[in-house]
Amino acid sequence: MGCRERRIRRSRLPPDDRRVAFAPIIHRKSSFINSDGFTLIELLVVISIIALLMAVLLPVLSRARKQAKAMVCQANLRQLGVAYSAYIAENGGKLHAPKTPHYLLVRLQPYLTDSNDMLICPTAPRQSASPEVELNVKETMWYREQTGGYGSNFLVEGEGFEPGGRTYDHLKGWGHIPAMFDCGLALVWPRHDDPPPAFDGDCSTVETRWVTMRMVCVNRHSAQIRMLFLDWSVRPVGLKELWTLKWHRRFDTAGKWTQAGGAKPEDWPQWMRGFKEY
Repeated sequence: MGCRERRIRRSRLPPDDRRVAFAPIIHRKSSFINSDGFTLIELLVVISIIALLMAVLLPVLSRARKQAKAMVCQANLRQLGVAYSAYIAENGGKLHAPKTPHYLLVRLQPYLTDSNDMLICPTAPRQSASPEVELNVKETMWYREQTGGYGSNFLVEGEGFEPGGRTYDHLKGWGHIPAMFDCGLALVWPRHDDPPPAFDGDCSTVETRWVTMRMVCVNRHSAQIRMLFLDWSVRPVGLKELWTLKWHRRFDTAGKWTQAGGAKPEDWPQWMRGFKEY
């Protein structure tokens, strides 16, 4: 029987019979034979696009999160500056009134509306990383009721050097004098020849002497810390910039760890060599 005869016989079938004869074997819709479904290649393309978008967006979100924490830290220091200025005004212009605690953050607590939240840096570690120095000020070996991750410049207050403490008006160049800042210790007394930390978080001593500049040189905000100065301004400070600030009147701002003092990138510990020079 030829092809022509088969076509003729099929064409003579009733319309209903022709529909049955050509009905599909599989009545259920499937993506393999349904033109409305996705192919495997299409699904792989969509997954690849989603993965690419995640790879682009995650670093952006991470940077935004870090910037938000830095802004909170900066706002905390501004509030501490308001409290410090009120403390000075109430104590006859003295940076450290007689017979008051050594720790500035303890003295300022009555001037803060909520000191438990105000003193906490969002990036400060919550546990000690050294048996000698407590990195979280909330658990310092002297004042466990303190909270935060900030320290103060002990030498600028003059307590122990001048009777009754130094007055605010006595100081010059307020915009270059550190007052409070990100720190691993409640108060510090830096020296211009203090060596930098060998690694981030290094709190080791040198010949049994505490090197308190190491407590300030903490990488909390992308090679920077946030600092309040005695003119009540708050700004980012580079970690290497710490050696160029006027911590006290005998501090050499052109010491061996500054560009003016001849410091080179290779002189710094490995983890700090890529940081900006000052």
